[in-house]
Amino acid sequence: LAASGHSSKLAASGKKSICMAANVGCTAKAAEDGAIALAWWNEKETRYRITVGYFGEDGIKADVWYRLDEAGKFEEVA
Repeated sequence: LAASGHSSKLAASGKKSICMAANVGCTAKAAEDGAIALAWWNEKETRYRITVGYFGEDGIKADVWYRLDEAGKFEEVA
């Protein structure tokens, strides 16, 4: 599952699924054993970066909405 629109909202519900949003301001969630990848703007480097989160690593949980902060770190969306 992929999207490139600004502030897209993606949800992949199948086990081992992957969500990829290739623009800033997007949110995503995936099911068990899945992964999410979100783009962000690195002001210091003046370029886009992509951060990948894997279910079960670094606190990433299944079926929880995430976005990236200004440093490219995942944060839960309330």
